Amino acid sequence: MTPETQPAVFITALTIVLLITILTGLKKAFSKSYPKNKAGKNFITTALIIILWVATLAVLSINDVFNNFSHFPPRPVLAMIIPVIILAVLIFSGKTDKILSQTPMHWIIGLQSFRILVEIMLWMADKKGLMPVQMTFEGYNFDIITALLAIPCAIYLKKTPGSRLSIFFNVIGILLLINVLAIALLSMPTGFRVFKDRPSMEIVGRFPFIFLPGFLVVVALALHFLSLRKLYLYTKM
Repeated sequence: MTPETQPAVFITALTIVLLITILTGLKKAFSKSYPKNKAGKNFITTALIIILWVATLAVLSINDVFNNFSHFPPRPVLAMIIPVIILAVLIFSGKTDKILSQTPMHWIIGLQSFRILVEIMLWMADKKGLMPVQMTFEGYNFDIITALLAIPCAIYLKKTPGSRLSIFFNVIGILLLINVLAIALLSMPTGFRVFKDRPSMEIVGRFPFIFLPGFLVVVALALHFLSLRKLYLYTKM
């Protein structure tokens, strides 16, 4: 068993469980938003796109496509930026409002608690010598705060879904996520690397760790966007 084995299994399992959870929630939201035939067709299309993206990340990373840090931005960053831009356009274009109207605010916020497991995986990878300590809650990564706040915020928002508490939660969450993304970028083996301690963050270019920027971070940002959009819909009611 190599040092990568345990963190690799952990991040793979987390990705699969999170993917199943998201698809289950989407299926329920589609069934409430459309007639049966149309709901099934739209859900299958959406599910296939998401699954295809995760599969593409896996295939490309296995073939070392993302393991290139000689250009800016590094390829693992592109694995995150591309889907985030597409999601932001779709979410704030209003095309998702029909689905979002059938998705409870507390579900969107509560799902952010998956970041607790992400922080455990990062800490585990650090202890195995795979990632630098600044990427963990023992270093400069404070994203654990967002993860721990998610559950109590979700409980409160279940009773008061239109509360502006969600603004506070999302602002804090986005800022802390930007912080850890900046640390990760400045820890990669590039010409602008700031954190020189070993190891670098090149592991995120390999399978299955590409799921960290390419799926897990994307989901976290998407949930922030969705809950902000959801709050906007409440203000229009």
